[in-house]
Amino acid sequence: MEVNTVEVKILESNYFPELVNYGKMPDDCYNFNAIFEKGTVYGIIGECGAGGWGLSYNLAGYDSFIEGEIKINGELVGLQQLKQYGWYVGDFIRKSFFGRNQIILKQIKNGIKKSGQTISIEEIIELFELTPCRLKRKYQYLGWEKWNASIATGFAHGKKIFSFPWLNTSMINALVCICGIHRCIDVLKKNGAIVIIPTEKAEAVELLVDKIIHLENTRHLPSERVKKILTEWKNGK
Repeated sequence: MEVNTVEVKILESNYFPELVNYGKMPDDCYNFNAIFEKGTVYGIIGECGAGGWGLSYNLAGYDSFIEGEIKINGELVGLQQLKQYGWYVGDFIRKSFFGRNQIILKQIKNGIKKSGQTISIEEIIELFELTPCRLKRKYQYLGWEKWNASIATGFAHGKKIFSFPWLNTSMINALVCICGIHRCIDVLKKNGAIVIIPTEKAEAVELLVDKIIHLENTRHLPSERVKKILTEWKNGK
């Protein structure tokens, strides 16, 4: 099925991503409404914890919101349908039928077969600028090329919604300079995919995306209680 639009209405969503050296932190999305259209790249702007990361997880079918709904082409969908069409960029097919992680080449070949696409493995290698000899490695041993390989794997499996994790500006800079991620994203766009990139500053993605959506999450502003506590503390010093 072609995914023309994805309509998201989330009243409340909680996700707890794991951050190196920090452990798990809450990523809360509140009162978010948007319609995403095929062939479009979106920058979701908000600080880490403001909901962009959780939104990506929801759209990839990896987590469910507490209150809200997601529709594809006007039809209400659940996690299984989102898993069918969504792809979390940076991820891979974790286990084979026999419970083993597969090499990237096998994952891509299986994806082409499963999705019924007429594209060849050689065409995918060229489109996503992959190194043929490195495709015989498992995903976790690819270094920076794992980002390209992950997108290529999702593409081979016929995914239509590509959601990035929350990325800071330096990470986006590295992905562009080292991986040529902008060219990978352009392939997805030309093939009608929806691409979601959550980050903190619009300036980080304004040359990479088609549309900017700002997260208006008031939970990530200083609360009135916090302001009162700090004001009283400062005045009492």
